[in-house]
Amino acid sequence: IDITALREAELAAQAEASAEIRRSQVLFEQSIVPQFETDFSWMRMVAAEARAAGVAPGEWARSHHARLNLLVSRHGGVKAANAAALKLIRCNLEQLLLDAWTFASPEMVAFCIDWLDRNGADLDAVEGISGQIELLTLDGERLTVVASSVPLPGFEDSWERCSTSLVDITQEVRTRRALEQAREAEREERGRWEIAAEAADAAAYEYDIVNQRY
Repeated sequence: IDITALREAELAAQAEASAEIRRSQVLFEQSIVPQFETDFSWMRMVAAEARAAGVAPGEWARSHHARLNLLVSRHGGVKAANAAALKLIRCNLEQLLLDAWTFASPEMVAFCIDWLDRNGADLDAVEGISGQIELLTLDGERLTVVASSVPLPGFEDSWERCSTSLVDITQEVRTRRALEQAREAEREERGRWEIAAEAADAAAYEYDIVNQRY
């Protein structure tokens, strides 16, 4: 039986698959958006154990600190990161892989547990997780980012390999806070003047200079 054509088709399919993997790697590495390949399988395990105990993930986590830390340390962290991601958190890939602080930090764990609580701990019903969170860079600066993570094809059941992006909105948040503080200061100043005017014995008038009338 001549299987030449079948073998050639198989080799062509393998070559196309390899080319697609290389294209994905290039897009990942050259993206200007900070991107990581992460392991969030611990979230699945927490959700399963909380469900078996008949409690919400947050309640389970509060009473199982040691178990939670074990799951996160064994089944959480970073597998890869592109140049934009390393620039954002100010470290090299070796440092990131040795110390998975970014995605195993208390802030990230609390964010994920809260997300599980708010979404019913049903990871099968969602395509990914997202939300705003504060993270520390390797040199100690606190950043506000929008984190978004989706499981890679073939890992929807385990979340062992996820594509995670971080969009830095630190400056926008700082600007918004500064504007809110300025508005609050303006309201307080206006309130002081209104109190002073009410307490003054002299009357206050508005004068129209153009028409020369009060």
